[in-house]
Amino acid sequence: MEPTRQTTEEAASYNGEPGNQPTDRATILLVVPDGRTLGTVRRTLSDADFSTIAASELGEIDRLFEQEKPNIVLLDLSKSEQAGMRLTQRLSRDLNVPVIVLSEKGEDNNVARAFEMGADDYLVKPFSPTELVARIKSSLRKHSAYQRGPDVSSGYSLGEVSLDFAGRTLTVSGTTVQLTATEFKLLFELSGNAGRVLTQDELLHRVWGPEYTGEPQLLRSYVKSLRQKLGDNARNPTYIFTEHGIGYRMAKQ
Repeated sequence: MEPTRQTTEEAASYNGEPGNQPTDRATILLVVPDGRTLGTVRRTLSDADFSTIAASELGEIDRLFEQEKPNIVLLDLSKSEQAGMRLTQRLSRDLNVPVIVLSEKGEDNNVARAFEMGADDYLVKPFSPTELVARIKSSLRKHSAYQRGPDVSSGYSLGEVSLDFAGRTLTVSGTTVQLTATEFKLLFELSGNAGRVLTQDELLHRVWGPEYTGEPQLLRSYVKSLRQKLGDNARNPTYIFTEHGIGYRMAKQ
């Protein structure tokens, strides 16, 4: 089945990856199985000057990525939560695209699992059109800011750890270690500012967006995951240092 596509004359401005599109139009891939919800979301995004494509089946996603190169994915978990979580992880880890999850479940464990799988954001239904558009714009800004962050032609290397910014590749003791998109963004911010203390709110704002400032538990869980992947010891760290009551600092290379 051919993808359905909806565009407007003037689209939301976005210059970052993935997609690397020749125009400033940000394209959103909608994976929303419910027809009524899909129609509502498309109208909302059309009114906000976004371009959209929709996948009617999960099997279409790889083809759509190759053909359309979307900048962000809106993924509804209502029909198949387990498959949706696996897809979130693959989109984030392998295709390096931000994923905003839509769900009827707002419990902490559901939200936490989605973020662990690499979701960029999580919206509980029902939500307002204003909130949806704001979250999408925030995610696009974050990923665009990543592209303008520390010199992506360089990287970080210390001891057994090497992070290639441009290739988005982490190796530890010569072995490639998989990172979710969110884990990479956090490690990118820390290593790109190595030697400097970044406050908790500063990191939350840069990696997740301003609406997440004041949520240190989210940051702590990701730092814990990164330390495990780096082989770092929180009590005697080599790479990521905790500045108690303030934030975190990456060791200078």
